[in-house]
Amino acid sequence: MSSQIIETNPTSGSATTSSVRDNFGFAKTEINNFERMTEDKVITTNGGSVNTQDANFANDVTLVEGRRISVEIGTGLTTTNTTPTLNVDGTGDKTIVRQDGSALAVGDLKEGQYCDFIYAASGGSHIQDKWVWLNSKTDANDASPTFTGTPAAPTASKNTNTTQLATTAFVMAQTASATESGISELATATEVKAGTDASRILTPENLLRVAVSNAAVSSAGDQGSIEIAGVVIKWGLENSTLDEDQTFTFDTAFPNGCSCVVTQRIKSGATSILGLVSVSAANFVLNRTDGIDGTDPFYFIAIGR
Repeated sequence: MSSQIIETNPTSGSATTSSVRDNFGFAKTEINNFERMTEDKVITTNGGSVNTQDANFANDVTLVEGRRISVEIGTGLTTTNTTPTLNVDGTGDKTIVRQDGSALAVGDLKEGQYCDFIYAASGGSHIQDKWVWLNSKTDANDASPTFTGTPAAPTASKNTNTTQLATTAFVMAQTASATESGISELATATEVKAGTDASRILTPENLLRVAVSNAAVSSAGDQGSIEIAGVVIKWGLENSTLDEDQTFTFDTAFPNGCSCVVTQRIKSGATSILGLVSVSAANFVLNRTDGIDGTDPFYFIAIGR
């Protein structure tokens, strides 16, 4: 910064009160400009609340346009509103704003944080008599930010429905129940078949999953099946051909076993039955009565899991 003091004014033997006054005026301006750039850092103190902080320098600060100061936000003084104030050496509470004049966000000024401020005495059209936070980001910089690392944010209380950020902790707390909406895990295919989980939910695919080997059961050996919430129902058309135990195999085995099999002969006025000998996840065994001979077609329905 070049000096504005005129070293040859006054010249030897030509001092006047006017020239001396001019030089003192130049010196005062020079000192003010220097002070604006060279104030020591101080730690802020509580001026009544975390949002009304004081800063007291060893040499009292005079508020002039462009005056700069550096402070460290004091212990326990993280701000909790959008319009905190700073009182520097008793010059009065002045609102702190961002570089574009916009309000701060809650918690912008954090304890232990180093902040540089410049005083806007008359400034532009919208920043007057305020401390401008030089370390702040402008609204343009806030738009569509890209975070890296592991950014953190305050966790909203359960059932908060605002534009506030949702942390992973908030999401995990939003567990649905029988009486409250929220987030639930989807049941896996294994859990659907087990049928013992009371907290996970079913998708339409899991609720009604159809696996049909032959949808049209019209010939011997045709089978079909459907699974509803873990309950498997199989049906088919088979031929009884033996007068002894005869095994009939399911096209796919029941995952957790078959509970029962019901048969129906395809013959008008039939009174003899196809007796069920045994049933397993993979097949069932029939033994027909003596009244049945030759090839005897029948339908069956089997239920299991």
